[in-house]
Amino acid sequence: MKEAKTLKRIKFYITPEQTTILKKIDSLTYLKDFEPNSIIKEGRIYKSTIHDGLIINKKGWKWKSKNLSGKCAVDYLVYVEHFSFMDALHLLFDCYLSGGEYA
Repeated sequence: MKEAKTLKRIKFYITPEQTTILKKIDSLTYLKDFEPNSIIKEGRIYKSTIHDGLIINKKGWKWKSKNLSGKCAVDYLVYVEHFSFMDALHLLFDCYLSGGEYA
């Protein structure tokens, strides 16, 4: 099972092309790959075990109680997990582009 890396690392430049690739990673893929214990499948959707009322599917996520929604893993990390935009990109780069399936 893959694990997400901590944010204590040297920051590096992420190109616009890499940003475009990273923004195509959907939140469900990220959660299945790196936080599988944080979601439970219920029919066609997944529900968060951590955030009450958060529903995830392949098209995106919706957090009804907070009136938030998004489509990609970057949105999820920024709005749900409170990462900065750049920290979210760096985390996803480490997870996927530094030798991962999207490389």
